[in-house]
Amino acid sequence: MTSNELAALLGYTSRYIRELTKQAIAAGKSHITIKGQKVAFCEEVGRGRGGKRYRYTLIKEHTPKKRRRSKSLLDPKSLPAIDLQKPSVEDKLAIIRYYKSHETSLEAIAEAYSIEFEKLNAMSLARRFRRWMEAYERYGKAGLEDRRGGKRASKIDEELFIKSLVKQGHITTYYERYCYMWCKKHGKLLDRFNPTSNITYEGFKRYFNAHKNDPHIKAILKGPDAMEELEPTMKRVFEYPNQEWQIDATSIDIFAKVPVADGEAVWDVREATPEYTIKRLSLIRIIDSFSGASVVRLARSDNSYEDVRLLRDAIARLGMPEVIRGDNGKNYVSRHFQEVLERLGIVYVATTPYKGKEKGKVERSFESLQHSAIFENLPGFIGHDPKMRIDIENQAVKKSQRGKKATNLKENLLWWWELESLVQELVTNKEALAMHTPMSVEHLRALLGKRYVRRVTKEGVMINGRYYQSPEFWQEVWIGQEVEVIEDIDDESVAYVHIGGKAIALSCKLELGLEEIKEMKRAYRAKAKRYKKLVREGEKELFAMQEELVARHRGMATAQKPKEEPKPDPFDFIQKVS
Repeated sequence: MTSNELAALLGYTSRYIRELTKQAIAAGKSHITIKGQKVAFCEEVGRGRGGKRYRYTLIKEHTPKKRRRSKSLLDPKSLPAIDLQKPSVEDKLAIIRYYKSHETSLEAIAEAYSIEFEKLNAMSLARRFRRWMEAYERYGKAGLEDRRGGKRASKIDEELFIKSLVKQGHITTYYERYCYMWCKKHGKLLDRFNPTSNITYEGFKRYFNAHKNDPHIKAILKGPDAMEELEPTMKRVFEYPNQEWQIDATSIDIFAKVPVADGEAVWDVREATPEYTIKRLSLIRIIDSFSGASVVRLARSDNSYEDVRLLRDAIARLGMPEVIRGDNGKNYVSRHFQEVLERLGIVYVATTPYKGKEKGKVERSFESLQHSAIFENLPGFIGHDPKMRIDIENQAVKKSQRGKKATNLKENLLWWWELESLVQELVTNKEALAMHTPMSVEHLRALLGKRYVRRVTKEGVMINGRYYQSPEFWQEVWIGQEVEVIEDIDDESVAYVHIGGKAIALSCKLELGLEEIKEMKRAYRAKAKRYKKLVREGEKELFAMQEELVARHRGMATAQKPKEEPKPDPFDFIQKVS
């Protein structure tokens, strides 16, 4: 066929065909290749107009190459499972052991792996396996270790390195501390102008830069807060009310008036007095993690008594919780608060130090309450930070008033119970308290106070220098007996003793008539007489049991050694005494 016919068949121009022909003639070839097809050409004599004309013949049709599928006789599943991308020493040993224990070639093993992993080439795998074999035969197991691009282990003393970072400084300061501690540890002198150790300054610097972002190094350099950004944030999901409560306290950003009597602040009586003092109170809050319902209380300070009173109010309004989550404050981990929770069957979960996010619901509730428009417009508001407080103080009309008091709104300040009522109303309107069922807490009075273990005397039991007793109490206890006494958190004249699963109320203001006292003593004597009788009966049974044991022992000794002379019986002394 002509060049025009060949070009039409293959989809090229005739000019392109002629150019290929010229290049083949220059190379001494008698064919050209187009799309993998060989086309032979020969000069056609006697035709053309002064130029040369060629005839083309298609020699071979092109078929695209297919990837050859391996036909290895090995089952790929029978081969050891190894990581061929980054093989370890054990992986290499597994291949060597398989090769030596089976009558097969490395090429067959490589072919089988290439069937399992199509991206791997059988020939390159076989060469790699052969290199492993040669290295193992020459150097043993050590020859299989991959040292390409590996880094030598640093000579630095990690313990001294960490100690050199405990105080802020520069990299040169850290290195100087390291050299000082290293020389002291190994008994060498330190040149202060040219500190040296087992590692150079450049090596120390490289090690520092390589490990400064490690969690424990970062915590040393930037403090515990640096660890928070490395931890995942997981939101706890709560399924029902009272599953978990959160408790916390903060100083309220409002000053309030507290009554003063005889020169001292009065907290028990909620009545206005001509004299008063200005206090910044503590705001204590319990919030339900499921519904957001909460109960608040204002207190002179955040202590275990105020926390227990808030707990009582929260139980009355929200119900009994399963878990309370709070921080490690001394009032929350105190013996009083923890024993109250144990009596009520409530589990306390302490958050991790410096991790306020673990009780984030109550933390955010403080911010949303104190930054609300209603709260900030209450009289006595002092601002949330020093700058805001200075701005509020500077609003005084007279310069002479500035800086003398904590607030310039002295005349308009609220009494502390009025402020507590307003805060509680603000919280009640905002939170979903209707989702909970209120409950009576009168039966909890005997469980909320501090616990004392006291010995019963003739006057009763003593707590804080006062004797407590009651007629019912003497019907249940003995003089000299140790009992568990719990004070009343609201009434100092009342305490409770727990005996036999019930709580008995005691009073330090007991006023009994002569006949009542005689009757109480007669009941005590009758109870003592009854118990003495039981003791005598128990003693008789004990002596009878001892005599039976002695007689049994003597009979067994006689049966075992009839010919030997009898030895002194150690139970004779007991028999004589009895």
